[in-house]
Amino acid sequence: MEFDQRLRIMTADRQRVYEVTPETLQAVLANPRRANSPFDSTSQDFLSSGVRISPTEWLGVLSPKAAAVVYKPKAWLSRSNRADDAKEQRSFYRLQLGPELDRGNREILSQERVSADEYFNAAFVRAGPDADPLRLSGPDGFLMIYTSRPGLGGTLVVAHMDTVGKILWSTDTGIDRFKLSQILPDPRFIAFIGTRPPVADKVSEPILIIVDSQSGAASAVSLWQ
Repeated sequence: MEFDQRLRIMTADRQRVYEVTPETLQAVLANPRRANSPFDSTSQDFLSSGVRISPTEWLGVLSPKAAAVVYKPKAWLSRSNRADDAKEQRSFYRLQLGPELDRGNREILSQERVSADEYFNAAFVRAGPDADPLRLSGPDGFLMIYTSRPGLGGTLVVAHMDTVGKILWSTDTGIDRFKLSQILPDPRFIAFIGTRPPVADKVSEPILIIVDSQSGAASAVSLWQ
């Protein structure tokens, strides 16, 4: 199964994909051209390196190298900004942007590092592979994920941050960051599927973590059968 605006279900032989129509709850055969991509996507496809906080401002979570090379003034910012799965510390940077050109590209006019705080392998959660990052309300902000610490054993942390780069709450999901297998995005309740960090002589437990985006409260469901 896969969630992206609609529930899609693939048959066991992987030959057909059905979409569940929300109004009737009936399953209809999906267009194969549209159905192949979601099942081939990974959790990384739902992560972005930055968010548009206004028509002319962009807030990114960048490594010093990315800030100096990819997102420097006079470079061009595209709309996709897919986050790299790199083992690096990242900080918040605010970019001022020029007018929008063909395909949504904008020139970077200036760059400012917002704070010295660093987050390992951080990225913003987006609604889908080609969608904008999730935007939360009450208060206004975005969902970010990062790894609790570098190296083996680091777990996935979810955080709600405001539009100036301040963390409002953070929740450790207990999922091994590099064993995260799926993100089910929603602005109210977001879910993550993965396994717990390895324990000697034991098989890592697969779990589903559901996070309340308003409070940060998390609930865990074991996927062992």
